[in-house]
Amino acid sequence: MLATRLIRQNGADLARLIADRDTLPPRTGYWNAQGQLWPAWVGVLSLLGAGVALWRTLRLSDGRAALALWLTAGLTAPLLLTSRVHLGRLLPALPLLLLLAGWGGWWIAELFGSLAGRWQGMRAARVARAATLAALVFAAIYAGQTAWRTPPVSIREVGEARVLADLAVEATDDGVTLVFDSALGPEIERVRAATYRLLLADHFRFDDLGESGPLRGDAHLPVLRFGDAQTRLAEHRLPHACAARYAVQPEAEGTLRGQLAAICPDPPEIAVLPR
Repeated sequence: MLATRLIRQNGADLARLIADRDTLPPRTGYWNAQGQLWPAWVGVLSLLGAGVALWRTLRLSDGRAALALWLTAGLTAPLLLTSRVHLGRLLPALPLLLLLAGWGGWWIAELFGSLAGRWQGMRAARVARAATLAALVFAAIYAGQTAWRTPPVSIREVGEARVLADLAVEATDDGVTLVFDSALGPEIERVRAATYRLLLADHFRFDDLGESGPLRGDAHLPVLRFGDAQTRLAEHRLPHACAARYAVQPEAEGTLRGQLAAICPDPPEIAVLPR
């Protein structure tokens, strides 16, 4: 079922963000499932802190721990039912996740202090606790500074805009239809299209298929259409479906070619945008 696949995909994305696997700098991937939430070791601390909070809830009837768990679950679990989990949507839960990470760090400091106390006495225990907590704080500060100073990777929209600019030179009156990866969702698609308006204002006039109204741009420029084009194509509501040229992201290429082959006697030209 679609709902089951969606939950599995979002669950995998959420786990990858917490574990910091295959992520990009947050300044680059803040809008998708590859944006780095935190370093992997903070994810380990948060899971450890969740375990500590669960233990305190079940064994000690600690209301504060129970409240932290309920609030964290309430802000993260519903994300599994959204169109896509990503860094931006996790921000409301981030303070609580960091609280759990802090509990995990405190537990480790207590563990090291307990071990040092058995070997060297109470004074060594206090020193070990303080040193462990200081090390974690400095590590968090260093990680934050590193993430802030890391420059964004090459912005994908810039490479895509270069290809679209080349298509504008040879575009016909039927224009160009832009097909995004459906996983982005309509909100992100409009954000991406806004970037194209800035970069390609001298090459296209823009037609948001989800809005009715005049096209934006010089009337002498070719049309660039966007707005959930794959769904509109499947529902036979896409203007100039078999006449326009297509610019498609690689993730959506296979689906688009199959759709066009099913309805167009002569499939139109398709330009695949760079990753």
